[in-house]
Amino acid sequence: IEIPDQCLSILDGIRVVSSSSSSSKNFYGLDIGSGIASAGNFFFDSGSWVVLGTGVDIWGNSDSFHYMYMPTTGDITISMFVSSFTANHPWAKAGPMIRA
Repeated sequence: IEIPDQCLSILDGIRVVSSSSSSSKNFYGLDIGSGIASAGNFFFDSGSWVVLGTGVDIWGNSDSFHYMYMPTTGDITISMFVSSFTANHPWAKAGPMIRA
């Protein structure tokens, strides 16, 4: 997969365990903030989750990025492995995030 203006992350072994029975079991995608050059996307392919996205940065008080998320409540445990990461910028990031 080659997307010139986007970062590419391949995520394996994603497991989210929540103490709440009302937590979602579905993933969603969202672009956050301004500075998104093109809409991000995510999909499941050959046993891995693939996340594509652009943005300015995740820093300070003006985040700008695409992410794949699962709404949840209560205590959670997240495990995953970033098996591949192709960055188009030196500050690009891949990994788990918890947002309130």
